[in-house]
Amino acid sequence: MFRPSLIRRARTNLAVAVWLFSLLTVVRFVAEQIPPLWFPLLIAYAAVPLLTVVKDNWPRIGLQKPSSLWPVAAGIVAAILVKAGTIAILFGLLGTDSSNWMLGIAEFYQSMPSLPPAVIAISTFFMIAVPLAEEVFFRMFQSAWQTRFSPWRAVVVTALLFGFAHMGEYLFPFSPGGILARLVPISIYGMIHAWVYHKTGSTYASMISHLTGNAAEALILVLFVLPGLLG
Repeated sequence: MFRPSLIRRARTNLAVAVWLFSLLTVVRFVAEQIPPLWFPLLIAYAAVPLLTVVKDNWPRIGLQKPSSLWPVAAGIVAAILVKAGTIAILFGLLGTDSSNWMLGIAEFYQSMPSLPPAVIAISTFFMIAVPLAEEVFFRMFQSAWQTRFSPWRAVVVTALLFGFAHMGEYLFPFSPGGILARLVPISIYGMIHAWVYHKTGSTYASMISHLTGNAAEALILVLFVLPGLLG
């Protein structure tokens, strides 16, 4: 039997985690309407519940040194390859079709303000704060699931949840092609981070692979894709 205090803590943490993830998801959709200098305030606003979840679940979330470094290196390489491959395949097969969700990301980078404070604020939020919050959110559930089910089942389920959480604009209005083009590569990307966590027991390790993959995506889009679209 679970102690009532543990049940109350689990419910509280779940509510806080869902609220935090919902906040970050909503911000994704209205990012163009938010003044760039508001992003540091949003980071601070989101940090309070995030720190609460971390405090109550410190042992379970895995905020500790990785037990092995080779899965971290493998995860970094895999994350970069998946991002590069996704960009190449989507633009090669879909071009500028609306189902190519990478086109929307490229256009977002293109529309970023030229003022350094705004660029820093937006980049910090989407390139650092959002991935870190996602890792805490998904690893918390992965840790709980792998104690009840097999670790690999937890890896697969967490990866699929990560993929579905990024469907966004292809659900409303519904677009089967857009969902397939987004669900498959993002679920594979999410599986990399879940595998890194499974092998190392460290959320720090999955954070590193996640941040590296996102940074590689941004660099590839800015350095190679945008010049072609603008040209």
